[in-house]
Amino acid sequence: MADKWGIASKESWCPKCHTKIPLGAEIWKKSAGVTYCSLCGHDAEDNPRVKGPQELAIEDFLSAMPPAASVHPLAACILKLAQQIDDGDVPPREMTNYTKEIRIGVFGLRDEFPVSDEDDPTDQARKARDRRAREQHGI
Repeated sequence: MADKWGIASKESWCPKCHTKIPLGAEIWKKSAGVTYCSLCGHDAEDNPRVKGPQELAIEDFLSAMPPAASVHPLAACILKLAQQIDDGDVPPREMTNYTKEIRIGVFGLRDEFPVSDEDDPTDQARKARDRRAREQHGI
């Protein structure tokens, strides 16, 4: 989003300070669908973004994986989802969907970049069965 400042086209509420934003007021566009009042917008614009606990946890998980895993598109997706949760851009009703997608992404990365290739046939069969169960049931 190139232009972060705009004019409110409808009445709304600032998600940060919970004040009413009247029609025609100056707003700061944090991300798609998230706008702040002018005071909170100036604060957010002047302060650098701080990493939250979900983003730090995903980065810690990726640092334990092989280097190729951290540049994988799935890793970028789960990192973006974690950033949106940390930034407060996710409404409460969507939180379970976001965490489910992060969990499925983490399992997908673990499947694609296994820790050890020295598994016996029994371990390989168990992992394949577990992967199929996750894919079928979205677990």
